[in-house]
Amino acid sequence: MPVHCPTCEGPVEATAKFCLKCGHDLLVIGPITSTGHDVRQLKELIRGRSDLAMAEKFDLIAKIEEGANPIELGLAAASEEDAAMALSTESVSSAPESTESTMDAMSSAVTSALGGGIQRNPAA
Repeated sequence: MPVHCPTCEGPVEATAKFCLKCGHDLLVIGPITSTGHDVRQLKELIRGRSDLAMAEKFDLIAKIEEGANPIELGLAAASEEDAAMALSTESVSSAPESTESTMDAMSSAVTSALGGGIQRNPAA
């Protein structure tokens, strides 16, 4: 069971109507991916893309339901925390000149990462 309940984060089937662990109604707020993205929003995004053939859409939806990372598939942006962690790791290895330039770089990266696409589920 690759997707998770937004309440207890227990594993659930992508097509489940409720969580077997906590009883959460998944018809109200649907399951989330391991990255906290709403599975229904991701499916809607994929279905609405005109640059993909129908077979590619079905393939992407199946991958999401199997637990693939939507960020790695290019369907969703990383969260602010994920972007900041990635930048701080890069900053340590590249040794920036000043803290101010590091903060500017982090701010612009987070802004660009969150500029569009799918956001994290607020219930996650």
